[in-house]
Amino acid sequence: MTQQDYEQLANRWKPLFWVAMGYNVVAAIGPLVMPKLFTTLFFATSPASLSVISLLHIQLAWICVFAFGVGYGIVALNPQYNRGILLLGILGKLYVGVLFSVFWWSGHLQVAAFLGGLGDIVFAALFFIYLYQTRSQAKVLRWILL
Repeated sequence: MTQQDYEQLANRWKPLFWVAMGYNVVAAIGPLVMPKLFTTLFFATSPASLSVISLLHIQLAWICVFAFGVGYGIVALNPQYNRGILLLGILGKLYVGVLFSVFWWSGHLQVAAFLGGLGDIVFAALFFIYLYQTRSQAKVLRWILL
């Protein structure tokens, strides 16, 4: 694959990374701005009261989701040099997808949370496909999917 072929392939994947950015940023806004409403919509049984510690954890988790969204925007700007962000995204999205599935299956999460986790698994799979398809032209972190 020539450098020009690689750049054309990477350009075809850019819309996915912009969508992933939007997916994360939009998902994070609600919990960051309205954490109490979020718990009602997210969890199958709402806790009687939210402690300061619970609110802190909600904020910490969702600011990370927001930050990863910004990271996917960085990938969209230059996929060739930001493959490592996608590797981290794969790990995080697979974890969230499995975790949300288990908690939904056990009756602790609403179906919307479960569907969000499934969306994360789909993004993880697509990120993996991109890394695999472009592995021969990787300029940074060549060890990822050689």
